[in-house]
Amino acid sequence: MKMFSYDQIAAIYDDDMGKNVSDKDIAFYVQQCSAAQAPILELGCGTGRITLPLVKAGLEVVGIDVSLPMLQQLQRKATEQLSEVEAKRLHYAQMDMSRLAFEAQFAFILCPYSALIYLVDKTPEALAKIRAHLGPNGLFILDIFVPSPRVISLPDDYLFHDYQRELADGTVLKRTKTIQKTALPNINIITRHYYLLDKAGNLQRTITTQSRIQCYFPNELKALLEQNHFEVLKILGDFEDLQCDDNSQMAVFICRAAE
Repeated sequence: MKMFSYDQIAAIYDDDMGKNVSDKDIAFYVQQCSAAQAPILELGCGTGRITLPLVKAGLEVVGIDVSLPMLQQLQRKATEQLSEVEAKRLHYAQMDMSRLAFEAQFAFILCPYSALIYLVDKTPEALAKIRAHLGPNGLFILDIFVPSPRVISLPDDYLFHDYQRELADGTVLKRTKTIQKTALPNINIITRHYYLLDKAGNLQRTITTQSRIQCYFPNELKALLEQNHFEVLKILGDFEDLQCDDNSQMAVFICRAAE
């Protein structure tokens, strides 16, 4: 069975990736979908960082993720956090977003936290599936991180010291990474090294993951979306109601299927 990089870090994801950003994206997606009268599809739902707040806001959500261990964390958190009534509005399945297979269409399809960049060569196939699953007047909303020219200029062996943070139980999680450029434009390999230390600072375990990603500047992703028959209605910066500019760290796209 193929193992994905997020399979290895599912148990620590919320203390890792989940704490690397503010919660602005959560509030943004909840607000955008607040008037939905039909189910919402979230691509790359993971451990439910955005999924569960959507459900708690009264929305019916279908979440998919390619990683079963991530979905198992979602299930655990849903059991702990959702009421019986709320739990009935949550549905999830292990599925690759490039192989969507639902009979229903959706009022909103969300692809948060730069999940699209992990598709690489499967992106056109995924966009075709997404378009086919949008209901009438449905919206496709996604975000990507904006590549940093400074990071791009660094050598492949440059070691990023991402963070060292204390967890709720007093243990410490530390992460470093390298970003290796490939021969293909804008496609990089990210190798992340995790170090788990006990309360005394002794190393208990290490985890190494490797992911192949495709970076996009906002104008590049806009062109790709348009080539795949989407109309880009807005490009916002950092989950604010402001146009994305050179200072934005995240670009948020609000799209619909082109006529």
